[in-house]
Amino acid sequence: MGAGVQGLSEVDRCVEVSKQMRSQLFDMRALLHRQCQGILRTFRQGFIEPVQEPRV
Repeated sequence: MGAGVQGLSEVDRCVEVSKQMRSQLFDMRALLHRQCQGILRTFRQGFIEPVQEPRV
């Protein structure tokens, strides 16, 4: 909760908190997306690509 939240009505406070939560959610989603991309990339390099090499 920021210092600017005092003095607001209950509704305004709820709106402010939901805005903050939404922006945090977007940040988390972007972070998770980046992490997933990295994990998928290493997974693909480690498991899938060697399998696709032609067998001698």
